[in-house]
Amino acid sequence: MNIVSIPAGFDFTTIPTTYANSIWELEEDYDLGGVSVEIPEGVVLKFLHGIIRNGTLKGKNTCINSDLYQIFDKDILFEGTWNIEGIYPEWYGAKIDSGTDDFPAIQSAIIACANIKKNMVFSSGTYKINSLLGTIDFSKMSIIGNRTTIDCSGISASGSVINLQSIIKYPHHKNILSSLEGIALVGSHVPGVIGLSIGGNLSNNNDCVVNQCVIDNFETNVRFFNNAWRVKFTNTAISRAQKYHIYAPDSLTNYGECMIYDGCFIADGAGSIELHHGYHVFSNSSIDFVSVKGRSASIIKLTNCHIENPNQQEDTKSYYYIDCEDAKMNLQDCNIVMNNSNNGDERTIALFRCVTSNEGTNGLTITGSYLPQTGIYRPYGKEGSYSYVVGNGYVQFKDIKVYDGVDNGSLALPYSSAYQNYLNNGNAQLGNINGWNTKGEGTAEANLISPPNIDPKLYNFHLVGEVTFDQSINVQTLRGSVATFGGQVKTISGTVYLYLQMLDVDNNVKINLRRSYSSNSWGDIAQLGLCHSIPNNVDKIRVRCFAPEDAECYLDDLVLCIF
Repeated sequence: MNIVSIPAGFDFTTIPTTYANSIWELEEDYDLGGVSVEIPEGVVLKFLHGIIRNGTLKGKNTCINSDLYQIFDKDILFEGTWNIEGIYPEWYGAKIDSGTDDFPAIQSAIIACANIKKNMVFSSGTYKINSLLGTIDFSKMSIIGNRTTIDCSGISASGSVINLQSIIKYPHHKNILSSLEGIALVGSHVPGVIGLSIGGNLSNNNDCVVNQCVIDNFETNVRFFNNAWRVKFTNTAISRAQKYHIYAPDSLTNYGECMIYDGCFIADGAGSIELHHGYHVFSNSSIDFVSVKGRSASIIKLTNCHIENPNQQEDTKSYYYIDCEDAKMNLQDCNIVMNNSNNGDERTIALFRCVTSNEGTNGLTITGSYLPQTGIYRPYGKEGSYSYVVGNGYVQFKDIKVYDGVDNGSLALPYSSAYQNYLNNGNAQLGNINGWNTKGEGTAEANLISPPNIDPKLYNFHLVGEVTFDQSINVQTLRGSVATFGGQVKTISGTVYLYLQMLDVDNNVKINLRRSYSSNSWGDIAQLGLCHSIPNNVDKIRVRCFAPEDAECYLDDLVLCIF
């Protein structure tokens, strides 16, 4: 190709025809005079120095050869056809790791990319912006980074740092595979600032893909608006939100068909995932210190996910791993963990909350998942109490597995129609004395009013050792389920023991779990519990309470559940 040196003051309105299919060497500053310049066919713009300003460049299979420094002023627009990978914000004056405001340069590059349908390409490093980038039409361009951080801490105006919308339907038919890739948006919890939003007034916001990104430290990290559907997040971290990690409000229109989060990491901060609308699927993802809240018209499925500890917002104690309210939620093959298998997380009121205003239509199903054991939970599920499940909604457990914890921990024991079998004989739960086999030299009393002159609370049982009492049920048809047994214990002296035993057809003990407690302080009430899956060689379960010769104790809310 011929090489043409473009001098200062060159008249771009009368370009010689011989300048086509050549390399233009540019090493001066050029003012286009506010006009649209039509570049001849097949030109390579080779920048050695200088800036082009004040006008529009209309390409015709035009190439750009330049290092990453400023070659265009902010007012340069693009039209026509361009044979380039994309446009770099550095070409408009952005400077990596400088700490200066790169917003004007990035905004100009976005406009240029949209006009010629080329990608915005970021380099590795940190860019800083002090204003919202606003709406980007991902049917015209993608934003592609390479370990790129956009520092949004200087933004104070309410709105979305980036709002992705599409003016055409099915943009993937145009070979647009990722809308946002390789970018970390990092905020500073400024009220009203959203990291990334998807949807809006444009009518076709489908097939949006966010890949290998980080959305971090905003009041709301991800928010959906109208007309957002068939959206996919892959290998993306959504972290440290102040209010919402992911938020889909109620009453959205044309929204929510198949929202997918695959291989994502959603963690930390005080925020939650709150979805009022749409069909959302979380797969192969880790959700840590974040509560998942399903509301109203939402359908949510979590499959092969790791769920560890709910959020830790300090202004309330209503913490739940999964919070299902008039929604349909399904956990399949998930791994649910508490960091402390002895005492649990004192901020966690319940692992699962399920509430419905239309009983029987919505609810929570947990299948093939591992559940934790912890010693903190009460053995029943009233709203606001430490328990495994709270609420009036339908909760179904299928093929549940339970971790082996220290001293076998306790698994919370709610009242729920989801349970296949439970023993409940009035206020005493596992009954009155008539429901128990009692033996030993001591005494066992039931349905007491309260311990005399000590505690006004009502207790179901008073044991003075040495005494043992137990109950048994047949479980041949419940093999593979999980049995849980526990209750409250207060001791006056000595130590009390609770047992959960599993026996075969010949009454040989195959599983023998034991918890013990001793304290002489009347301010102490222990929440003891035991749980274990029922093996195939077990025919009977026996629950047993034992007070040795030197023991005196009160027991309350003893419950056995099998689910």
